[in-house]
Amino acid sequence: CDVESWSDVVQISADNRVSLGVTKDGNVLVAGKSNEIDLSQLAAWSDIKAVAVCAESYGGIVGVKNDGTVVTIRKAVHGIRPFRLQDGIIWKESI
Repeated sequence: CDVESWSDVVQISADNRVSLGVTKDGNVLVAGKSNEIDLSQLAAWSDIKAVAVCAESYGGIVGVKNDGTVVTIRKAVHGIRPFRLQDGIIWKESI
């Protein structure tokens, strides 16, 4: 993945197809592609402290906001629809 132009990155996570970075101002950078997840949804994420990308077989991305809220995006598995950002804000003060 092409991450050479990234700057001000404070945390990263990657699998074999996607690299994610969290900048010091809480935005999420994305490099690579996924056939399973709509990565464009990450542009709406803000105030992020940390991200984790699951292996392609699990097909999910989890973010933790500075206030402790957890946000998720995941692929549909066996008929389960993907989470969207508004659906994915599911836990508060979990960490």
